[in-house]
Amino acid sequence: MRKAGAIFRKEVRSFFYSPIAYAVVGVLVAITGYIFYSALVRFNMIKINMFRMHDAGINLNNVVLDPVFYDTAVFLLITVPLITMRLLAEERRLKTFVFVFTSPVTPAEIIAGKYLSYLAVLFASLFFVFLPSFVLVATSDASLPPVLTGFLGLFLLGASFGAVGLFISSLTENQIVAAILTFGVLVIFWLIHLAGDPTGTPLQQVLANLSLIEHERDFIRGIVNTKDLVFYILFTAYFLVLSYLSIESRRWRG
Repeated sequence: MRKAGAIFRKEVRSFFYSPIAYAVVGVLVAITGYIFYSALVRFNMIKINMFRMHDAGINLNNVVLDPVFYDTAVFLLITVPLITMRLLAEERRLKTFVFVFTSPVTPAEIIAGKYLSYLAVLFASLFFVFLPSFVLVATSDASLPPVLTGFLGLFLLGASFGAVGLFISSLTENQIVAAILTFGVLVIFWLIHLAGDPTGTPLQQVLANLSLIEHERDFIRGIVNTKDLVFYILFTAYFLVLSYLSIESRRWRG
């Protein structure tokens, strides 16, 4: 896997050399930071106005942190297509796939290197997004487990988004098209539960369980559900396999 590691390092360097990367991550951190600050101000107002706050079931986690985590999920929906649009589309645009196909690098190594570089960027982005939450836990009575599970859930959600983006990027050489198509597919998987019913027909039950955001809710509440973990892992693996097949088919077509 040394070749995948070389691709990983190259992609991470190229990402952080790109002004678009800093713009996307900077906007994500700035907006979520503002939401965090606004939620904290709202919590302080509630605390002042309510004499018996704890009896009302109000705490820092559900008033301040939960909205931040949900809003971060929404912003990932918007920003991930902008990050993943260049992963493979740029190779096609620059015609460098020709050199890749004639080199000893396998499609699996290409997928591994590029996807792991995306995960590294995702982890770094979420770290800065969650930094105020960790500070809040260290300086108040906010609970740590929901913050950790929220981080895990958003990382798995972002990993799923990235797998879709990588696959779409393998289909076109136009980065803008890749970003738009990725966003469209993610929105479908975000809202697909609206066409389903957990107690309806088998098809409706499947649709109800395919929603990416529905599997995020327990993580934000501080619950790690095996079903949600398995869903995100299988969803990610499915689109990574599609990416592999896309590159492999292009390799055979020359």
